[in-house]
Amino acid sequence: MLTATALLSASGLGVVACGIVAGERVGTHQHGDTTHHVHTSPGPWGVIRDPKPELVVTSESIGLALGRIEDLVALADGGVALYDASNERGRTILHLDSLGRLVRTIGRAGQGPGEYGSAFVRLAVAPDGVLFAIDHARLHRFRDGVPLPLIPLGEELMGREGPLIIAHADHSVTLNGPRLGYWDRNAPYFVKVDTTGSIVDSIVARAMWMGPSDSSWSIRGEWAVALRDGGWMKVRQDGIGLMRMRADGTLAFISEMNAEPPFYRMEERAELQRAEQWSASARPGRPVREVPRQKPLLRWVFEDASGRIWLQRSAEAFRIPPETKYFDFRGKVEVSWGEPLRLVAFDSSGALLGEIEFPLRSKVAIGAQHAWVVTLGELDVPVVARYRLPITAPR
Repeated sequence: MLTATALLSASGLGVVACGIVAGERVGTHQHGDTTHHVHTSPGPWGVIRDPKPELVVTSESIGLALGRIEDLVALADGGVALYDASNERGRTILHLDSLGRLVRTIGRAGQGPGEYGSAFVRLAVAPDGVLFAIDHARLHRFRDGVPLPLIPLGEELMGREGPLIIAHADHSVTLNGPRLGYWDRNAPYFVKVDTTGSIVDSIVARAMWMGPSDSSWSIRGEWAVALRDGGWMKVRQDGIGLMRMRADGTLAFISEMNAEPPFYRMEERAELQRAEQWSASARPGRPVREVPRQKPLLRWVFEDASGRIWLQRSAEAFRIPPETKYFDFRGKVEVSWGEPLRLVAFDSSGALLGEIEFPLRSKVAIGAQHAWVVTLGELDVPVVARYRLPITAPR
């Protein structure tokens, strides 16, 4: 899983410095050795609902028909790598530079080194610029498009959709907890694997930050997400905030903002309830659960390479084509409603930066100064756009 920016004006743009920003309204409380920030303003960026891209990339502009982009990662040089599972050259990684030009395609479909056997490849990049691509039980590495030796991964480390990864300077990787199918007493493991595929370290994210849920239809409890410095964070669905843990297991801080979850539209909720009934009917003994009136507040969370933390909050949905379709593959149900991608940003100290909302069905990769966003254009053909991160509040 899981990927914010805006062109506010022709000047005054850049990266927000870490630390509590002057003028931000925040209540800080100390509970023993725990610092708790409660933010009561939208942060220095404010809320940006219609960001304007500074660069747009289409199939025509790069001379290659885009197909289905499953994942993307921002590169240190301002460019982006995209895994396209079905373009005219088959399964490939596309490397675009900071001006949106196609530098190279990397790999192809197959089972050999530098070849992809899955349509659901996840990407990461190491500090030295080496690109990683996890392809079920194989971890590809590419330096300037040239394959390096594969890193084999054990089947026991593979979740249903494959783990997310953090690539380190020595080319070891941390397999991130939310997708990892290896649990102990309901606590997710973060496993560090070296270049031979051997497990060299693991962390059990036992710290709890549980929140109530008004319906068992929603995923209950919380997520734990590994961080680049060896720590991790916990987030839950009933609030917008995070609990930041250090590598030694001690609590660094809790940072939250006040928010209310949106309501499902009447037609949307009815459609989801029909999908729930269909799903229950396909599994004997499974009860039909009621879809709540309000959505969970949080959809996903991730850390970018600069240490900023991004929380995807739920938003009001809009109807999209096609009409309701139910698929039995892996129990997946697709419905005809979708949400804009709404991201809340915190810096590494817990300071709230602001919110940015991208179009419906967006996928995003955050870089140091830019974000790359993939949306669907006419006939569901991908469109890639680059936005610049704001440095000051919008005026």
